[in-house]
Amino acid sequence: MGSLHIAVTRVCLASMEKDKSDWGKYFAKVTIDDITCTTPSTYLSGWDGKKLTFKDTRSSSKLMIEVFKHHRVRSDKLVGTYETGVENLFTNLFTQSLKNEGKNIVGPLCSTSNNNLAHIELKVDADVSPDSAAMAAMIQRAKIYASRLQRSPGSAGRTAVSIIQTVDGLQLFLKLTRSVAKVHPYAEAAYNIVSLAYKAVLAQMQRDVNILALISIMDDIYHFVEEAEPLRRVESHNKIITRITQQTIECGYFISAYCSDNFLVRTVKHSMASTDTVIVNYGSKFNELKTALLNSAAINTEITVLCILETANRIETKVDLGDLAYANGARFHSSKRCLPGTRTKILTEIINWIDTPTPDGKRLFLLTGAAGTGKSAIAHSIAGHYCDLSRLGSSIFADLPYEPLTRSNLPVLLFPTIARDLADFDPQYQHRLWSIIESDKSLRRALDPVDQCEKLILTPFSSLSILGPIVIVIDGLDGCSNSLGLSQFLSVLAQREHDFPSNFRIIITARTDSRMLRYFNEAVAQTYHIDNMVWSAKYDLSQVLKFRLRSSLMPEQLNRFDDTVVSELVERSRGSFQWMVKACNTICDIEDNSPLLSPFERFQALFPNSRPPVQSDDSFYMQNLAVIYTERGASFIAQLKSVLGILLAARTPLTAPELKQIYDGSEGDAGIILNVLDAFLQNTAHLRMPIIPFHSSFYDFLQDPMRSGEFFVDVSVHRITLAKRCLQLLNDQLCFNICRLPSSYFPNSEIKDLPDRTEKHITPGLSYASQFWIQHLVMVPPTVKSFDRQVEVLLKTRFFFWLDALSILGHIEVAVAGLQDLVSLGSESVKDLASVALSFVQTFEPAIILSAPHIYLSGIRFWPLQNQESFEPRFTFPPISREALNTTQHFFTHTGHQPPFFQPASIYMFFMGYLDKCNSHAQRVK
Repeated sequence: MGSLHIAVTRVCLASMEKDKSDWGKYFAKVTIDDITCTTPSTYLSGWDGKKLTFKDTRSSSKLMIEVFKHHRVRSDKLVGTYETGVENLFTNLFTQSLKNEGKNIVGPLCSTSNNNLAHIELKVDADVSPDSAAMAAMIQRAKIYASRLQRSPGSAGRTAVSIIQTVDGLQLFLKLTRSVAKVHPYAEAAYNIVSLAYKAVLAQMQRDVNILALISIMDDIYHFVEEAEPLRRVESHNKIITRITQQTIECGYFISAYCSDNFLVRTVKHSMASTDTVIVNYGSKFNELKTALLNSAAINTEITVLCILETANRIETKVDLGDLAYANGARFHSSKRCLPGTRTKILTEIINWIDTPTPDGKRLFLLTGAAGTGKSAIAHSIAGHYCDLSRLGSSIFADLPYEPLTRSNLPVLLFPTIARDLADFDPQYQHRLWSIIESDKSLRRALDPVDQCEKLILTPFSSLSILGPIVIVIDGLDGCSNSLGLSQFLSVLAQREHDFPSNFRIIITARTDSRMLRYFNEAVAQTYHIDNMVWSAKYDLSQVLKFRLRSSLMPEQLNRFDDTVVSELVERSRGSFQWMVKACNTICDIEDNSPLLSPFERFQALFPNSRPPVQSDDSFYMQNLAVIYTERGASFIAQLKSVLGILLAARTPLTAPELKQIYDGSEGDAGIILNVLDAFLQNTAHLRMPIIPFHSSFYDFLQDPMRSGEFFVDVSVHRITLAKRCLQLLNDQLCFNICRLPSSYFPNSEIKDLPDRTEKHITPGLSYASQFWIQHLVMVPPTVKSFDRQVEVLLKTRFFFWLDALSILGHIEVAVAGLQDLVSLGSESVKDLASVALSFVQTFEPAIILSAPHIYLSGIRFWPLQNQESFEPRFTFPPISREALNTTQHFFTHTGHQPPFFQPASIYMFFMGYLDKCNSHAQRVK
């Protein structure tokens, strides 16, 4: 175990007080187990404190010191003994140190003679080396015991300050566990949950003494673990600390629920006795864990969990749920979790959402991301986390079930599977579920999601009060081929979301281009989108790569994969964890396809510098496009190339609604084509996310005739198409006061419903055309028939309306840059119009940016009449009153501002807050 050093520094006998002339010599025999060492003979006042060393000392060893008076002729006389255990020896040492009574141990020296009572002083030390964890544990336990002896016992009636100190103790506990990767996620969750719970207790601390007693026990164990920090060298202790954090989370759920009004109503309806029993059970579990930590015992018991508050009636009803359909094999896999220390931001976001008690909040959490971004790994991690806490109600992973179960019939199994998992989760729910379906066998085989949700989930829970979250994780539904069944399930889930118990937390994953997203708006589900191009995601990708390479390669092989290679692979992955795993499998030759090549040679063969990062050739794209050609025919391929051409020619990635309006064909055709292209493109069904390729090599492939052959897309042709379509959209949709603003009294930024008005009146296609029509015109080759006539008509009749739309969209700078291009590149007639229009924008740009109506009220009103004559429609304005002119002149005189050459009194008063002079014109525009 370790070496123990003991030195006798002083022996004090009662006879010394009576006989100051005792010149006899004394010595001591020190024995630990079967080993005895003897000190040199010395006078009572002259103990030299020589160290006696005992090796291989155990915590269970016993120490005995015998003090003798030395006689030259007669036998040595025993004058006293001191006995104690080694661990108790250190406890006494630390106790005296805490009392500031010195660093030596003072113990009684017992003798058979009552007249010779005395004491002995010892100096004790031990060797604690890295390999002597048992010795370190023993010393630390002694420190803890000493600290416990000095700490006054907490009373049940702690004050608010005591509770806050308890939270501080848990925060220290959180910092302590950060170095233990398996423990820390639970410790952080425990801190967040219990912090909320303790704040609730502050408001109701007089309600029940028992709950405060439980907090006292929890406070004690947090300080206990803080003091026991070195015990983490012993592997078994890490498991116990993990159990403590898990039990803390469970207590946090209970305390938060206890302090809610709904809980009190429920307990009064039944009995507070059951609640007291729960509190006692929690306290007993903490004490059990504390004892196990002290004694280095293996922990075999699970944490105490209370999910359903109910009377303690024993349920003995025989239940047979075998007739309920079940998705066998769909449970989460622990091996598929995220690596420790990765995806921490996303996991923390989800865990905080789950653990926050929000009775009127959302029950659904939608995790979105492109294919391969790690959604499934995150879902497995969340399911595993709450399974460890006995809080996982159900987990269904659509890509895991084995045959004969397929994704085609999975949607109709979802609610029954959740019901059976919940029945295993809690016997109270199981009893109520069985009471509903026991006499109705047809209900057990029901295929209608409406009936399944109502009868199997909602009705059984309607009479139960739930403490803490019940987590349900569903992943991979994008791939279900039964679109009708999936649509019915999602519709019911979205429509009945608020009918689920408030403690339900349902996590669903979906691709960013999934049709599932149409069922969940912001009012129904909390949404989190995975952005794998941020720094933290790239770091996680590098950790996955390094972990898999370390697991499969020899050290000498691993040396070839330095940080440069790692960075290259991370960049090539483009945020896809799935791609990274496949690349690692190829490099490590998991399938034994290239046994003659080294791992680095396989890396070089897989990613030669001259090829795209995803494919060593373009066979993937050619094969899939050939299948579409075979199934749909040449005319469909022509339409497909038109859609792809617009995507390639667009100045910014288009959303699906923008593409459908810009595409020169029926909206239905564009939608069908996007559905076909969802193997190549992301977000094809998303309303707001831009359509982008899964890998940029697809766009490179399409634009290279040598690679794509008959599927080549000539972008220059589609630039002309886009320019023509933009002009058409502007002429068809631009109009006066496009967002129907009722007044010019407020700037754009203060119009509360402006986003709704914008979405209603400015279509996605018009928004794109307003911003990029000039850029497309500039890119039209000179050999193409000129668009000058269409541009001239647009500027003459829609110029002010175009500025109106840009003001609402917040992109007036587009007008300045675009008109400058037209002045440089247009025909003479276009140049003249563009030059006059540019002067208008540059002069009144502040007013246009601030308020769209003041394009008409302040801009046109003070624009020279000769310039107004070039544009339509014509506007008439009442004359400015003398009072307004005098007010304006008074303003300029006292502020020192100089008005421009045409003295626009109204616009200057508008900017400086004189709204009353400007707004009088608002209702008179014709």
